[in-house]
Amino acid sequence: MRRIFTALLLASLCATAYDDTSAFGKARTVLEVNCVECHTVEKAKGGLVMESLAQLKTGGDSGTALVVGNTKESGIYMRVVLAADDDDRMPPKKHGPALPAEDIEVLKNWIEAGADWPEGETLQ
Repeated sequence: MRRIFTALLLASLCATAYDDTSAFGKARTVLEVNCVECHTVEKAKGGLVMESLAQLKTGGDSGTALVVGNTKESGIYMRVVLAADDDDRMPPKKHGPALPAEDIEVLKNWIEAGADWPEGETLQ
């Protein structure tokens, strides 16, 4: 019994700090699949790095990428809702189609709900 308890305790300690069904977990998936490839410390397209909450709040060449609770001031949201033929739409046309409505809704809900971000989490 002690071994089972120890194994369960270790498994819980090694688990990720977020639940992928939470608002952060869903937003993280959208951001990692669609954004982080071009917005890392190494690439920083448009001066924007999206690996941490602090970097999103700092923003890039176009201003703040994330204003907690405010989609209209959050560049990451405003860029994904632009028309598909707009040159400023993200992700860029050369990287594929516009985000599906479900992914846009995930970002909107996450931002409006306070953009929860577990301490120490980084996007990859």
